[in-house]
Amino acid sequence: MSYRALSLDPDASHLLVLDQNADFMESLIDFATTHDVPSATFYGIGAFSEATIAFFDREEQVYDPIAVNQQVEVLHVTGNLTWHEGAVRVHAHATLGRPDGSTLGGHLVDATVWPTLELQCQTYNTRVERLQNEAVGLPLIPQST
Repeated sequence: MSYRALSLDPDASHLLVLDQNADFMESLIDFATTHDVPSATFYGIGAFSEATIAFFDREEQVYDPIAVNQQVEVLHVTGNLTWHEGAVRVHAHATLGRPDGSTLGGHLVDATVWPTLELQCQTYNTRVERLQNEAVGLPLIPQST
């Protein structure tokens, strides 16, 4: 396992510590499926050895990827865990700091943790299902659940 959960009470707050070389998305999906998490929100700090962020092109309805091929500080990552078509869906955004002090941010597509990432994760007893919104081109949380 590439993470440690320091508390596993349902409908509770957890500290998730992702270890060196952990895959960000895989770790969160594994946490949610292993512990039957109906839904959750999270935020955290740490660092990545590499990442891909993206910006959603609303005209084309696709994410334009931005490769981050260097060590960066995770100044902030935030998001949620929901469900879509029977699978856990991680929706995260990140602000990343480069060695020269510049920042970049966007929708977090994937990332490799190095040396650690510390996430505060609040789980909920209500399962949240995303539905595909054809007009937008994304699976969204419906206005009425």
